[in-house]
Amino acid sequence: MAEFKTDEIGNVILKPMTGWEMRHVAGMLMILGIEYSDSPEELEKGLSRTLPLVVQPALALDFAEALKREASKLLAATPKCTSLQ
Repeated sequence: MAEFKTDEIGNVILKPMTGWEMRHVAGMLMILGIEYSDSPEELEKGLSRTLPLVVQPALALDFAEALKREASKLLAATPKCTSLQ
């Protein structure tokens, strides 16, 4: 598992993802641009940065499946709000 960067008290430093973009490279690879805000102030102002990643198709499929699986688990575990009328 990846080592996450932490702050001085051990909290993982998080960057909110604000978007993404994908392009093909030479018919063999993909560039995945992950857009994120570097600070709460940037997020409030709608500013973002992009981290460009080169991804092989097989890894992209594995990543997509993992994202879908974990998001589905979280959504299934989220309590449903009911309206009191």
